[in-house]
Amino acid sequence: MPSSSTRRAIWQAAILSVAVLAAALTILVEMTPPSPPAAPIAAQATATLLPPGIKTLSPLSIQGTTIVDATGKHVTLLGVTRSSLEYLCGGDGHYQLADFKAIRAWGANVVRLTLSSEFWANPHQSCPPYHATVEAAVSNARAAGLYVILAMQQNAPADLPNDEITGGAQCPLPDASKDLAFWHDLSALYRDNGDILFEILSEPHAPSQDIWFAGGTVTSDCNNTYPQPITYTGLGMDAFASKIRGYAPHTILIISGNGYGYDVSGVGQTYHFHAKNLLFATHAFDHPTVQRPDDWARAFGEAAATEPVIATEFGGYNCQIGYISQEIAYFQSLHMSWLAWGWGARACDEPSLIRDWKGTPIAPYGTYIRAQMLAQATKDG
Repeated sequence: MPSSSTRRAIWQAAILSVAVLAAALTILVEMTPPSPPAAPIAAQATATLLPPGIKTLSPLSIQGTTIVDATGKHVTLLGVTRSSLEYLCGGDGHYQLADFKAIRAWGANVVRLTLSSEFWANPHQSCPPYHATVEAAVSNARAAGLYVILAMQQNAPADLPNDEITGGAQCPLPDASKDLAFWHDLSALYRDNGDILFEILSEPHAPSQDIWFAGGTVTSDCNNTYPQPITYTGLGMDAFASKIRGYAPHTILIISGNGYGYDVSGVGQTYHFHAKNLLFATHAFDHPTVQRPDDWARAFGEAAATEPVIATEFGGYNCQIGYISQEIAYFQSLHMSWLAWGWGARACDEPSLIRDWKGTPIAPYGTYIRAQMLAQATKDG
């Protein structure tokens, strides 16, 4: 995802507006401690939280290395990430039905919403409207005919003073407190809905692949956010996924790779996950020294031969298409789904796909992504 310096600038600009909003609201929201559901939930239960007359998309599951719908038909998910709810309590305001229809008009069939477990927990009652904001965004996206990926982008295991304003940070691994409670609550809302997927931690960056998988003590400044490193016990992706599976028996869980989501090497060979119905994610951007095309096979291509892999983030910081055209061609060769970063009318070097919230693409980056999605939509009928 975008660099930490870019994100810090956005957070700083947002602090004043969030503080004013928090001061004006008096509603108190209390978190319910995590506990497993009392009984298994039917895989294709009736969808909830949609406007009357709106039908959910066919529920998805994993079959071998592919995503399939209820009929067993292969589904390629192509879409975009809609960010801001991870660092702004109220988001940037562009989560209305019209916003998601604009995404759908590009040929997308999925949208990814990046969220904060800190805002959701609301431990200091500074972000009371967050639950309603997230639920409304999900409802609007589904009403527009989009599958939805909910991604925990930021967390706050140390509970530092500024966390309630910025939504926490990108810490290396989840913890057993607010992060589990976050997925417990979202599971209670959406575990019956097969058109909603959970990306359980967007960008883990543990010291090693072993700790990414099994967990352990981590010390980090959480992506250059905190002035001093924090130390805590992080849950590994295997245990975290298993705990969430107890809350949501049938939901597709997306496991992002180590190295800020990039590296899923060893999955299916060295690392064998206990939970089922899993999808593994890579994030590949055109950084100058890492995530280069000659490393894609090692980082995620070899895993994709035996495991289902999706790119839930990728993009080019210069908004050109040299890197991403190679990348999409590689995804296609592996029959992978993908979501481009990002749907936001912001600076090109974030990178951004659009010039305005009507969905006017930035050329050539956004124009190329839109053409790819429209071509796939035409192919799928």
